[in-house]
Amino acid sequence: MTIEPNKFAPPPERVGTVSVDMDGLPIMLRQRGFTPLPGVDLDIVYTRGLPRLLDLFDTYGIKATFFINGRDTDRSPESADLAREAFRKGHEIANHGYEHLPFLTRAPREQVEEEIKRGEEAIERLIGEKPVGFRAPDWNITPLVMEVLEERGYRYDSSVLPTFHRFLFQFLHWKNNNYRRHPTLGSPWTQMLAPLTPYHPGGSPGRLGAKRIIELPLTVSPMLRVPFWGTSFMKFGRKSLDSILSSTKRAGLGYFNFLMHGIDLVAPEEIGDPRLAGKPGAKRALKDKMADWHYLLERMSNEYRLITCVQVVEHSSKRGY
Repeated sequence: MTIEPNKFAPPPERVGTVSVDMDGLPIMLRQRGFTPLPGVDLDIVYTRGLPRLLDLFDTYGIKATFFINGRDTDRSPESADLAREAFRKGHEIANHGYEHLPFLTRAPREQVEEEIKRGEEAIERLIGEKPVGFRAPDWNITPLVMEVLEERGYRYDSSVLPTFHRFLFQFLHWKNNNYRRHPTLGSPWTQMLAPLTPYHPGGSPGRLGAKRIIELPLTVSPMLRVPFWGTSFMKFGRKSLDSILSSTKRAGLGYFNFLMHGIDLVAPEEIGDPRLAGKPGAKRALKDKMADWHYLLERMSNEYRLITCVQVVEHSSKRGY
């Protein structure tokens, strides 16, 4: 596929963002209760996935947001160098916590503050700037987490997944994590009815309010609120993309927030651990996955002006959100 960069010209008022959760192999193994196999490259998400992501985004003139866990870049100088390269290319680096703790919904204030603060400090060491955006591990945003983010001066959070299909989503998440129970989708359940476009939250992360921070909800289909992100795209294919682009356009939504993971661009043989084969797309040949990612980004680039999360915040503020 030969496509010239920056040739796409969607209407300027239709903005979208592509964000990448850079969860490293140690995080994925820990969530499933596994220890690393001997000889497995624990930095594969950065060393193989990130360069491919940067090339892919360069092809379409996209500036993305990378949500990183501080422990990954603190542990690996090579991963840190690659993350800096993404920043030098104009991509945003945002906070995904230090350890990717799955239990923020139950954590006391001191632990929430520590997880966010250590993630901040790791990013400051990495790029010399404090991050302005946060995504809670496993979308576990709560009133307490939002309160801490507000106190620490964050401009935005992007953790709310406003879907009715909470129980199904949690079951699939449980199944994908080796049937290990840990929370996802945060609390309280009012997030199911959260707005579909950027908003200032109130006491609940899923309700309108007067907080200074802006919530950038992940995109779901407007009527049935079916989630759409990289994992679902890998599982259900191009028709799922065509469907959600069509439904959001019919609904007049000028905003699209698409999430993917760094491991989505890693080949099965590079992962080197068959215990992770249950993740959608993990067993697919890299060339087939790359063809689908080209299709997705070309379609999205034709429909939306794809910018970083913080640029979406600036755009939303000008439009009065």
